[in-house]
Amino acid sequence: MAYPFQFTKAEIVDIFVSVVAIALALTLSQGGGLDGIMKIPASDFISLFTLFLVTIGIGFVLHEIMHKYYAIKFGAWAQFQAWPLGLALMFGMALFLPIMFIAPGAVVIYAVSISRRENGIISVAGPVTNIVISIVFLLAGFAGVLFGGSDFGTMAIFNQKISVFFLGAGVNAFLAFFNMLPVPPLDGSKVIAWDMRIWGIVTVVSFGLMMITGMGFDLTSLLIVLVFALLYKSIMRF
Repeated sequence: MAYPFQFTKAEIVDIFVSVVAIALALTLSQGGGLDGIMKIPASDFISLFTLFLVTIGIGFVLHEIMHKYYAIKFGAWAQFQAWPLGLALMFGMALFLPIMFIAPGAVVIYAVSISRRENGIISVAGPVTNIVISIVFLLAGFAGVLFGGSDFGTMAIFNQKISVFFLGAGVNAFLAFFNMLPVPPLDGSKVIAWDMRIWGIVTVVSFGLMMITGMGFDLTSLLIVLVFALLYKSIMRF
């Protein structure tokens, strides 16, 4: 039986640091990087940081728990570990580039032997969890607008109204899409090695949710990822 909710003290610290780091990096990125963040009011910075901390925090923690759950289920030892280089890259890109790199750490798996199928299931469990969370946020947002009015669940940040629910849906969809990129050590590289069809479904669904929530991607971005995935699979010859 798997016990995914048993964490070491080191694991808890690494997860906490990773969640705070992701929320801070996203806040810096949305605030306009190093130049822009110095010009915004402290209240807006704190509000946006808190918003990301809750929405991305839920998605990130559950994402890693599901990785750990399936790893243990398949007989492996699994523990979340922070990745210092990933944290450094994330903050560097948030401060100086208009793109995000979210890989502050990962569940490290140790097993005598694990099949490609099992490794694929362990890997896809995290992004699928983010997709489910994104849909829940999205449905809650639509229900709130329908029954509570257009201001339901909104916060005033940067002199504009931001929906907690639609932002939660968007960042979780982005987390799923990003992790499905076919680039080692991200989840997508392992899922492709197992089943290209499942990789395609999860990637397209997460991308669709990003478009619905206005995360700023277009079909060209999806096409580039799909072409790259085909090239990656061809070169690696899975």
